[in-house]
Amino acid sequence: MECQGADLLHVLLCCSERAARLARVCRQSTVFQDVVEGKADIVKNKTVMQDFKTVVDVMVQAMVQHYISAEYPALGGHVLGEESCQFTTVNGTCLDLGVQPTEQETAELLEQAMRGADASTAARMASVVHGPPPDVGPVAAEACRRLEGASLPLDDLAVWIDPIDCTSEYVRGAPACTDDVTGLVTSGLPAVTVLVGVFRRSSGRPVMGVVTQPFGSQNSDGTWSSAQYWGVCHGDLRLSSLPPSSPSTAPPSVVMTSRSERDDVISALRSAGLQPMAASGAGYKLLQVALGSALGFVVSLSSTFLWDTCAPDALLQAVGGSLVFKDGKTIRYDRTVADSRNSGCLLAARDEESLKRLTDALATCPDVL
Repeated sequence: MECQGADLLHVLLCCSERAARLARVCRQSTVFQDVVEGKADIVKNKTVMQDFKTVVDVMVQAMVQHYISAEYPALGGHVLGEESCQFTTVNGTCLDLGVQPTEQETAELLEQAMRGADASTAARMASVVHGPPPDVGPVAAEACRRLEGASLPLDDLAVWIDPIDCTSEYVRGAPACTDDVTGLVTSGLPAVTVLVGVFRRSSGRPVMGVVTQPFGSQNSDGTWSSAQYWGVCHGDLRLSSLPPSSPSTAPPSVVMTSRSERDDVISALRSAGLQPMAASGAGYKLLQVALGSALGFVVSLSSTFLWDTCAPDALLQAVGGSLVFKDGKTIRYDRTVADSRNSGCLLAARDEESLKRLTDALATCPDVL
């Protein structure tokens, strides 16, 4: 069984925007901190002292799984994510969070997860979950035409979801912290992303990705709107919503890194004339490379997972870029949650010349593998 690329992309865009709305609704709750608990060891990022799993994290994943599976039943058992569906309340009750048959039942389950303290927020969240599909930006006519001619084999597809990438910034809820020189956001709510990536199970390689910033821009009334980006890299087809590269513009020297990156890696990048910039969120950092706002991305600490990289990997490939290990090998996404860590130094760039600059710079760090 096959599906049209345009149809699958539309489903992913709608699911991602619905997820973004759910994230915003939950973030507005006055009792938001009441629904935060620690993550299981299997998915704990060792570089973050205090990482969190939230009700919205679990519910976003369950909702995306629900709608993708409803549209494409063949994908039902192959929608994978960071979170388990279980949430333990403060009194020790273990709940299976998921989309219930009715909006009222979903609201009651969410209210129970939030200790019954915020019925209005639970009701608003359930309204987003069960409401009509959100409006998403139109796909350009030429891209839509080419996507309609692209068929993807449903029995060979699977999906990785990161419901809320950069959970720590989401929980903290701080406004954007922007670098004075480059204008790039280094922390705050705009670094939060919803990541949905599709890959081929036979090859382990991504074919489609959607990256959504729920807090992409702030409106004059203080509310937030999404920024949404997509990419397709199926066979010879390369399409995206990203701006084309401009050869007349000198590439930036900024390299996105982790705040806990090794000192020798930072020194090596600087010695090569590059400008390391520590920022939050793997998805956000990779998005900046795909957009052309940064020359590259380096993380040597094995601190990313398949759900962090699948969607951005597709965007990078769609614009001619790449996300690879230091030895040049690509990431295979046909692995289980238990084997989901990207072990090794990862590099990303939008073109081969930039990737070579990163590789050459790290040649002085032989113990970085």
